[in-house]
Amino acid sequence: MKQTDRIVIFIIGFTIGTFLVSIYFENKSLKKEQAEEKVLDAWSQLDDDVPKLPNSLPDVFLKGTLIASGTLINENGEEEKIWIMEFKSSYPFVRIVENISQETLEVMAADQILIHLKEGIDVTDVQPMLKALDLNVRMFNRDKNIIVISVLNRELDAIPQTIAALRAWEELFDSASPDFIQVK
Repeated sequence: MKQTDRIVIFIIGFTIGTFLVSIYFENKSLKKEQAEEKVLDAWSQLDDDVPKLPNSLPDVFLKGTLIASGTLINENGEEEKIWIMEFKSSYPFVRIVENISQETLEVMAADQILIHLKEGIDVTDVQPMLKALDLNVRMFNRDKNIIVISVLNRELDAIPQTIAALRAWEELFDSASPDFIQVK
């Protein structure tokens, strides 16, 4: 076989291979778009008793599965609409809170709390507190005195319930707060 025949066969093979790979990625992209449209369509068909997500919420939060939703009164007596969503990547469980009177929107992890420990307190010092509440450490950073713990349950008010339960051990930490997700 001549050198030019080899080059022609290589070019034909390369062209066919490139064509097949482009078809594969195009089909993959099409399936992803169809799945996203199906989720958005499912949101539009929800019952009227399910509060609709705020328009100011980025589209990325519309691609999850709704687990629970409802309206609660917070500790300040203000009405809040709450949605618990499940996602397949990054934060698997997300809690979206819209405060009606203050017109604020907060997005946070629905299944964990962020605690900033006081200076000199180690994660091992908080183990009795966590054991008493049947909570688990999910992550800790000794350099920054931060621990991330689980919540008491999977209810709409799990985050405030857990923070309220932690107040009995306030001498161990500077703050206990939701693990907020930055919305851009």
